[in-house]
Amino acid sequence: MAIQNFQEARKIAPNAPEVLYNLGVAESKIPGHELRAMAWYGAYLTALPDAPDAAAVKDQIAILHGKSQAYLTHLIKFLQDAATQVSGSNAKIAAAYAIASAQAKIGDFAGAQKTAAQIRDADTQREANTNIVIAQAQAGDISTAQKAVALTTDVSSKISLDNAIALAQADAGDLASAQATFQIALKTAGSSADPQTKGTAEAAIAKAQAQAGDKDGAKATIVLALQAVPSIKNAMYQSMDLNAIVEAQLVTGDLAGAQKTVALIADSRINWMPLNEVASAQIQAGDIAGAQKTAGMMPEAFYKIMTECNIAEIQHVAGDTAGAQASILLAQKAAAQTSNASANSPQWTSIAWTQFDIGDFDGAQISIAKITDAKIKKSTESGMAEERAKIAAAAGKNAPVERHTFIFSPQLTDGRPRLAPIAVSDWMNILNGELNTAPFPDLSGYLRTLPTDGSMKAFADLVENTRKATSAQNDIDWTLKKQAGQQAKPQEILLNHLSQRGSSAP
Repeated sequence: MAIQNFQEARKIAPNAPEVLYNLGVAESKIPGHELRAMAWYGAYLTALPDAPDAAAVKDQIAILHGKSQAYLTHLIKFLQDAATQVSGSNAKIAAAYAIASAQAKIGDFAGAQKTAAQIRDADTQREANTNIVIAQAQAGDISTAQKAVALTTDVSSKISLDNAIALAQADAGDLASAQATFQIALKTAGSSADPQTKGTAEAAIAKAQAQAGDKDGAKATIVLALQAVPSIKNAMYQSMDLNAIVEAQLVTGDLAGAQKTVALIADSRINWMPLNEVASAQIQAGDIAGAQKTAGMMPEAFYKIMTECNIAEIQHVAGDTAGAQASILLAQKAAAQTSNASANSPQWTSIAWTQFDIGDFDGAQISIAKITDAKIKKSTESGMAEERAKIAAAAGKNAPVERHTFIFSPQLTDGRPRLAPIAVSDWMNILNGELNTAPFPDLSGYLRTLPTDGSMKAFADLVENTRKATSAQNDIDWTLKKQAGQQAKPQEILLNHLSQRGSSAP
């Protein structure tokens, strides 16, 4: 109940330090909520970096981390035991890879290496070992990662390691070393005789350079990647390379260049991804007309509908009621043409919530009637009834409007801010992401009721939940570490923060 009430308070004051702090306190008192509590405390320290109790809060985070580590170790041990019941060589290979990845994410590098050594497939084992070394680099063990690069002969693995090392160096503030490492990676990419390998590698390097703040270097590398594309004879591989280049261009902020590159992608199985990414970037940049045009080019109805829904919400906020209705109409037309029954419900649900958000309650009811899944339809109806009751209760109060759609875009990077100051919104992304799905927030309850029927579905669910749990802790650890480094230079970070948001000093 305390958590529920503090969440209600956040709707009025989303970044109020005392609310964030008390959410951390409340969640820390429930077994299995340790990761969520850590994230709330992290948000509190972001909102109030000079908090008088900062040292005590950090001590509490350390205690929660220890408890979370114990949970995750137990979860991985259960996964190891379950893997012994898996039959089939491919399944065993996949299980070992999943276990090694989980161990690396929680810092058990010795255990991860031991597990990877048991993988009976050379390519999968190489990928697992690469991931382990990348995790070591992210943890700050640069020397170990550099030794691994020296022993690696595979071009793709070598470049992945060099990129991870360079980003770790940039995170530590050693930009000169990061640039030197990128040059080593570029030399390795240039040594490949395969244009597809070379182009993909250069696009990956460009993205990493942009993350590290070297946008000029990234743009130069993108030119190299584009030069390799015409030599790729396989149309699908060529499209995949162009997609990687689009991602790199968007990370550098070159939206115009990304649009030109998307136009070169011929394979419809590939081009919906960069089209979606470009549309998201256009929406965020305020280019509604451009986003509409991009949405019209999308072969995948789901992304077209999500784009139109987000455009409609932005138009509504800007006071363009007619434009919002027109965008919803385009989303409805796309949904009506969808033949995939399983896609019907989420598409019409998104449209209904968008109509609800802009105040078209009658239209929302019509869209709900088109939802074929009975459970989703009932949940949407009850959710809207509850929201309408809240709106009535909040009438006349200064409460922010809650939106129910989102800009869906695959991560262009590893999802971690490099140069931008850690903000409360970064913590909200963690809390509202995988930490807001099963087996969270009741991780301890999940551990008490782990599946034991030995089925492949139960094992697959266990693998996925282990991945989510270890990734969540990994993201929290990284964000805390980055935040601590940024707060070591508070004046510089404050100025960057204010300049990015166009704010004045408090």
